[in-house]
Amino acid sequence: MERAGRVLATSAAGLFLQSLFLLFSGALLAIHYVPTLAGAHASSMSFQGGGLWSALDRYHYWGSFVLLVHGSIHLAVMLWLGLYKPPHHWRWIAALTVVACGLGFQVTGNLLPMDRHGVQSAVIESSIASRIP
Repeated sequence: MERAGRVLATSAAGLFLQSLFLLFSGALLAIHYVPTLAGAHASSMSFQGGGLWSALDRYHYWGSFVLLVHGSIHLAVMLWLGLYKPPHHWRWIAALTVVACGLGFQVTGNLLPMDRHGVQSAVIESSIASRIP
């Protein structure tokens, strides 16, 4: 159990750092994003041109996917080891909060480019969420 605790502590630190890097890269991308219906698609397509902004956009896109996969595995291991019970329940709540925020940002971030894929994803995700009792 001692080794599993060290591995989970390292995983939690990595999850926290991933979320910080994604917040920072998102803030940098938000500087050049135009949040209007007419300018959203054009500004998000300008990131695809190459260079530093393109690399940052790709890092942010794939980093959010990696955050969700890493967080899901982290939560599954915590659940498997029973670390959702006291005295470790605060770690469970913290990890669950990071993953839930990441999922929320992922769902809302799909709509930012205002392209066909983003709008269709938002329609599907909202129809799934409307079925939750």
